[in-house]
Amino acid sequence: MPKDHDFKRLVRARMQNTGERYTEARTALAAQREAGDPLISDRTRSLLGQLADVGLAAVSRDHLARLPEPERRAAAIEGLGHEDWRVRRTCALLLDRVDLTRSRWRR
Repeated sequence: MPKDHDFKRLVRARMQNTGERYTEARTALAAQREAGDPLISDRTRSLLGQLADVGLAAVSRDHLARLPEPERRAAAIEGLGHEDWRVRRTCALLLDRVDLTRSRWRR
């Protein structure tokens, strides 16, 4: 199981929301991670689809940009496989603003 800072933040957030203990929350999130990407909600997928509509693209892009980084990263990666080129382009631009590596450089 990866031990990255984003996952620990997700575990802590789940603990706060559900009242679960750390190991319970971590186990539940790890199971969700194995089953697929739980970070992407139906609402987020809807926003991805709206990126193809010229009239809704700017508003949808702004909403996606304000998502927490783990959800924004997962949505942008999923959007790279979309059939519409506008969605793929916007998702690639969103990925420019997220950390894709698990380790951080230290000086």
